This record gives sequence, structure tokens and C-alpha cells, in this order.
Amino acid sequence: MEGLECLGTVTGNCVMVDGLRNSIKYTSQTRALLQKGEKTIDFFTWPGAQAGYVAEPLSGALSKLLTGPVGTVSKELHDFLNRPNNHQQNSETSYPIVMMDARLVASPTPTPNLTIVIMIFSRSDHSAMILQTFEERNLKIEEVNGYCAQKFGGVPHSSHHNDERSREVAATILGCKTRLLPHQQEGLRFILDLESPASTILAEFWNSATCEWLRNLYHRFVENGNTRRPINHHAQGSILADDMGLGKTLTSLAPIVSSKNAAEAFANTTKKQAKATLVISPLSTLANWEVEIHKHLDLNITKYAIYLGEARNKLTGRMLLDYNLVIATYDAVSNKYECNGCAVRRNLVLDHFGYSTVSL
Repeated sequence: MEGLECLGTVTGNCVMVDGLRNSIKYTSQTRALLQKGEKTIDFFTWPGAQAGYVAEPLSGALSKLLTGPVGTVSKELHDFLNRPNNHQQNSETSYPIVMMDARLVASPTPTPNLTIVIMIFSRSDHSAMILQTFEERNLKIEEVNGYCAQKFGGVPHSSHHNDERSREVAATILGCKTRLLPHQQEGLRFILDLESPASTILAEFWNSATCEWLRNLYHRFVENGNTRRPINHHAQGSILADDMGLGKTLTSLAPIVSSKNAAEAFANTTKKQAKATLVISPLSTLANWEVEIHKHLDLNITKYAIYLGEARNKLTGRMLLDYNLVIATYDAVSNKYECNGCAVRRNLVLDHFGYSTVSL
């Protein structure tokens, strides 16, 4: 919709109501609605049960943005886009300061806790003020990697506030115990750039002099009737082909950890989309993946599963939705391919030479 944009997601801790802690037995998520209280920002789950309130510093930022008297409820993008057609389109009231699509993530480990993840939408001329409100409290609005505007009423993702920051990949990533080396930071940037829907890298590469031979070959295929498929310049994926010993496994794990908010947003769109990254590996290297995960990742933040042998018979589709990372062999995937109706956010395939192919 013209004039609106998605600023990204912001995450904060929550204080849950008495009695709820003992009911958190497994990781789950649900929609949430924010409401302005006397001194707190309360949150409710459908059909209206209060689950607790937002902790500082996020609560302070939300108090400034959720304007109105006590009891004021946050506006969701879906409700805003589906308001009656006779609503005054040009009035200030038709464009709230901020729209917040919130969800609660419950986790039983290391202790039962609630986290709230809020996707922020606003009118473009309100964006600077909203960003400043969060920055004053040292809160970071994360870019939604892989954002699909069609799933949000055509509202585009903002880029003006994050252009310089998005080009910088931190050596230290939350949830990753190992500091990335410069070439690994470059690899992570490469993967994230190619995952972005706004990326033009593949189109530019296809039209470059380097690919002239490939373009000529493709055109001959078309002329001979061997293919009618058009070139898809919007494909999102990459091949990481560093030499052996340069830490490709860590470079491949880094985008999984650094895009957790985007994965949550992806999974929240439909019940058949999972936040997990699927790693497809030869059986001979599967154990190495598990060793590297334990070595580099904080397992309190990243949850993984090995889909192999007897263990896979105990993993249901619903259980797999709770994982950030699922590792499987070629045989396991080929056996389940035809009957698997669940879309994962990212596939990561390793061939026997150790190259990594990442696709969305």
C-alpha cells in the first residue's frame, strides 16, 4: 500500500502472569495483542487471555508509540488494510503512528520464559521518529531477510534507515560462540545479499561478459526447442565454495543464527511454513555437522534435530516446526520428498566436495 512500509522486527523480554510458567512444556508461538495499561504495556493472546506485560526497555518505547488513554489497543496491519472502504482514507486517524503485528514465543529452556517479537509497520513520514524512539533505548530493529511484500498487502520493506548498517556484518553474532574471521564475514554478507528479494546480483552476473558463452548456449537451447523455461533472475540462492579448512561450516551456520527473526516471521505466515533451515548432508559428514554446531552455537538459542535412523521416527511434523535447524541425509530427504507438505525457509545442501549450496 502506498505510503506504508515495514521497518523490521524488534524483540523483547516479557513478564508472564502467575500460573503461566508451569504450563510452558514445549516451545511454541502465538499471536499477541498489545494494550496500554496503567504503568505497563500488557499483552493478550486470543481470545483475550492476558499473558503478562512487556519488560523494559521495550516497554518504554512502546509506551511512547501506543498513544491514547489506558486500554488503547495496538493496531495490526491486517486490520488496517481490511478496514471498511468508506473509511476516510486521507484522515490522520486512518494512518496510526505505528502498526504492530506481535507474536509471543514461549520456551521451556533454560527456564520457562516468554519473548515477544513485533513486526513494525508505519507511514513513511513517521519512520524516522519511530526508529529514533527505539534507538534512544538501545533497541535494534532487525531487517526482515527474505521479506515478501505480497504476504503483507504489498507493503514494502524499508531500507533507508538501514542501508549502511545492512552492509556491515558483525564479527560477533548473538547466538554464535565463535567470532567470525574477515573472510567468513564476507561469506555471510554474500549469502544474505543473495537471499534478499531486492538483490540484483544474479541478473547483473547473467548479463555480464563472463556469462556471454552461457547466454549463447541457452539461446541455442531455446531455438532448438530443448527448453521453454524463462531465466528466473529473482531466484534466491548461492554457492559457498571456499577452499578446505577455511571454516565453511561456521560460515553456513552464521546466516541461520543471524536471521532467526526473519525465520520466525516466515513461519508465522502460514501453518505449512517452518522456521527451520534444512541441511542435507552425506552420511559421512553428518557427525561433523553436529560437532560443529556444539562448538560454535549457543544451544539455548538455536535448537537443532538430526533426522536419521530411529530418531527420525520419533520426530513428527509438528515437532520439527519448533527447530531452527534440521540435519538430514540425501536418502532421508528423497524418501520423504513426495509426502512432505511443509516448506522450510532455507535449504542448505552439501556435496561430497564440501561446497555449500544455499537456496530459498
